[in-house]
Amino acid sequence: MSYRIEDVLEAVQQGAPAPRTSTDDIIAGARRIRSRRRWAAGTAAGGAVLTVAVLVAGLTGTPQKTSPPVTPAAPTVTERVFTQPDGFAATLGEYRVGRYTIGPVDAVTQGYQTLPVYRDGDTTRVGDKEYLNADAVIRVYRPGVYDPRSFGAEQVYRGRYGRSTAITVAGRPGMKRELTYEVPTMRQFNNWYDNPTEGMFPEEEGGPEYTRTAVAWEYADDAWAVFAPGQSLAPMSEADTLAMVAGLTPAQPRPIRVPYRIGYLPDGYQVVGALQVTPETDEIVSIVSIHRGPLKGDDLVDPMDEVSGGLLRIWQGTPTDSTRPATKTGVRCDSQLTHCVRLFGDDNYFAEFQSREGGLPEARIKQILSGLSFENVNDRSTWQPVG
Repeated sequence: MSYRIEDVLEAVQQGAPAPRTSTDDIIAGARRIRSRRRWAAGTAAGGAVLTVAVLVAGLTGTPQKTSPPVTPAAPTVTERVFTQPDGFAATLGEYRVGRYTIGPVDAVTQGYQTLPVYRDGDTTRVGDKEYLNADAVIRVYRPGVYDPRSFGAEQVYRGRYGRSTAITVAGRPGMKRELTYEVPTMRQFNNWYDNPTEGMFPEEEGGPEYTRTAVAWEYADDAWAVFAPGQSLAPMSEADTLAMVAGLTPAQPRPIRVPYRIGYLPDGYQVVGALQVTPETDEIVSIVSIHRGPLKGDDLVDPMDEVSGGLLRIWQGTPTDSTRPATKTGVRCDSQLTHCVRLFGDDNYFAEFQSREGGLPEARIKQILSGLSFENVNDRSTWQPVG
């Protein structure tokens, strides 16, 4: 599971923990903040947020430099026919490469599918539960959506991309770029905790640098996929990365499902993306992105949480007291954050709708939540395909 560095820093401050709070406690706090914010519209103050994920679980390990790049032997190339999703269905398979599990697909939008990459043994404890951390992600775009000229052009927090090098992936053209980044040491982390006004990285002192490999390749005609590594101290070799991208495999369609039926959407609004999470990976079990009309242009490439409209999320757990409805069927809203909450099931789950920029007013959000007909969230066989 990925973390933004500002979530980690905020986790150190929240609750006024004692100095030298354990890394596990800090990570758990960051995880809660990250989970709450991952699909939110932004901070309550409306300030800009950092967009690059940082995997802080590596702080508990021994810092290691990534091993020198190794070009693996060219695999035997077999023709792979990739079928594009019909609606919100996953059409990519789950597979293994060394210590990594790639998939299953967790999100499908009108522009792409995503395959999270998990490293064996990389987990975070939150309360009495262990959750898997995503160490990278493969985003597989529909034909004509992704412009390969944008590969590696984005800004990276405390990092930089190297030059692009042409490669071949499973017999098809691609390119790679080295991503070099800094991650704070525990000494820097503790120093920052004691003196937060000085910043994590004083001007005269940067963090140690690590390198991973990003890849973009044309997996089918005019259709591109991107391997985006997370930022971590744990090494991820170029050989493993190239093996993971070469292993991309088509599969029979599998619908993304949700534990409810939508009874009301405002005129012109439609579902444009959906995410179904396994219980091992997050407290959020389902997310649906709602937008006025179909996605176009950059919206087809952008993450679900950056698309205007709104996000309907199903959480495992209980809402905070400030947003908890007074009754089982009631809906309670926080006008400052433009989001509303409804309870359902056995009180261990709740639905939350977060309005995005230029999105829906509170009255419409209440109608959406009130119009949901819930299935048995604990029995995924009852969940409905996103339609």
